[in-house]
Amino acid sequence: CRDKDCRVCPNRKVNCKDREVVYSIACIECKDKKGLYIGETARSVGERFKEHTELYQSKNKSSCLYKHSLEEHDGQEVKYELKILAQYPGEPMKRQISEAEYINTLKPELNSKDEWANSQIIRNRSRLLSNLV
Repeated sequence: CRDKDCRVCPNRKVNCKDREVVYSIACIECKDKKGLYIGETARSVGERFKEHTELYQSKNKSSCLYKHSLEEHDGQEVKYELKILAQYPGEPMKRQISEAEYINTLKPELNSKDEWANSQIIRNRSRLLSNLV
């Protein structure tokens, strides 16, 4: 990546150009569910993470990262780490279901909505997960 403003590449663990992914953002200080967010994007993970960090840095109250820093770290600036959990090229439904399963399994506290959490459609999660791989 040659973008001097890239917020992903400096950590060298994730390729900012990766698309169609399920990702996690974790507070480096917390190291537990309290500082964890799970998301998915069809766009590049670099674009999506930049949106998250811009909302956080502008102290936007809709930012789950900013809310976390206020509630858990007295508003002090904290660092977050991005990881790609899964990639589903050309398969948006699998990506979205995978995100929901990660949310249902890990119960990250920074996610504000319960995507698919109470769905009657998904009944056999182990079978679903084995089909995703």
